[in-house]
Amino acid sequence: MKVTGYQLMDRIELLREQAQTINGQFTGSLFRFEGAGEDKPDPRELMKAFADCERRVALLQAAQAAYNVRVTVVVLGEQMLLQQAVKLVGSANRVKNNWLSAVKNTQDKNSYTAYYDLVRDKTNDYAQRVVSIEECLRLSKEASDLATALKQAIRSGNATEVELDIDPSALQ
Repeated sequence: MKVTGYQLMDRIELLREQAQTINGQFTGSLFRFEGAGEDKPDPRELMKAFADCERRVALLQAAQAAYNVRVTVVVLGEQMLLQQAVKLVGSANRVKNNWLSAVKNTQDKNSYTAYYDLVRDKTNDYAQRVVSIEECLRLSKEASDLATALKQAIRSGNATEVELDIDPSALQ
């Protein structure tokens, strides 16, 4: 069957939401007052439905992994598997954020110790910046450009139709 990454992601998200809803009902279904006419689901049936949702999520995640290694994308001129782009986008964002936070003169502006990390009282020896603010901003922009390129490649990769051996009912 031909599928896109978006179809897989949407179905996985829906099934996870269903599983969460079912799981949330479990504890409340364990006790009932006799004769109160409470209409609570049977906990055994809830857990069967929960396990079925989780099984279907696992099946679709396996299909998604197969999809991600079949689709290739181009990121800043470099060809890579969609799987690799997905794994790199988080670290690219962390690198960008670290360089942006390095622009600050202290590690934590609300901390009394931040000043003392940069000054030694006895000698009035002041810590010097290792990387200039300008370079921090440039490095942050480079990481941001990479993160943006990865996100764009992931979006275009997920729009690609791929033939996968998957039961069509898994996407319904």
